[in-house]
Amino acid sequence: MDTVRVNICYRPLRIAWAIRAGDLEAFRKAARLSYALWGGRFNPIVIVDHEDEASRLIDLFHVDWIRPIGDSDLVREFPKRFPHLIPPLFPDELFVSGMHKEKHAQLLDVHNALAHVRDTSEWKTTKEAEMQICTWQADDPLRDVFLAQFGAYPDPNEIGIDYREMLMDAAEAKELAIDSAVPIPIETLKRPTIAYMCRYGLQRHYSVQSFGWDYPGFFLGDSRNCDDLVCHWNLRAADVPVWFIDRNHMSRYVNLIPEWEKHARAMVSHRAHEFDRQIAVWLRSEDPQGTQLSL
Repeated sequence: MDTVRVNICYRPLRIAWAIRAGDLEAFRKAARLSYALWGGRFNPIVIVDHEDEASRLIDLFHVDWIRPIGDSDLVREFPKRFPHLIPPLFPDELFVSGMHKEKHAQLLDVHNALAHVRDTSEWKTTKEAEMQICTWQADDPLRDVFLAQFGAYPDPNEIGIDYREMLMDAAEAKELAIDSAVPIPIETLKRPTIAYMCRYGLQRHYSVQSFGWDYPGFFLGDSRNCDDLVCHWNLRAADVPVWFIDRNHMSRYVNLIPEWEKHARAMVSHRAHEFDRQIAVWLRSEDPQGTQLSL
């Protein structure tokens, strides 16, 4: 009798956050919720006003569940366009109370990741690398860029779980404050962050093909533009390492751009063909408005 060998690969549930165009508060909420979940870095954000693009993203990311953020009818009705994606939770909440009224997530979250890796040698190495939690001023014009790049958690008063304190205790993480009056310090690139923890222990399946669209590098955009922020987020959700460069605040990147270029070039240095060893400047608009990004 013939035998069949089956390899089963597990991954966290993939959520598509559905938001309205221009809704920066919804974007921020989606990002923070994603960072609270193990594997949340790979959750796409779809803008329901862009119907065709949103549908393509649902298919591209093999989404398991669509979660609306916002009160508009357009957002609430969007999941109904995909009746095969049945809500997996009951009750339909990400965070619920347990027997002792302590809140917990119904999906794999940071707590699960920390419990899984606690006694491993890899976690010891991560702690020795001195994990950092980046903070920034509430009025920093690049606050949404930092949220996407470094990560931040939901307000514990809203969800009932203090993931920040949890990570500080488990990883002995240090805080790194970013001053809006000076260029972004290159120290932000040198240590693990919340964004790193969210994808800890996960790796791309060998069957996933990039078809030449996985060049690391820079995303050139405007951090006030929700569409730019979402596009950048989705590139990272597709496992493309890119740094958001705001063309209106180039002086903030004077130290970071050359340092990140070194990191990006190192990522592709092993590729066989010279063309594939290039780094990319991604942008959503065909008109970069004359901005020069010297590499």
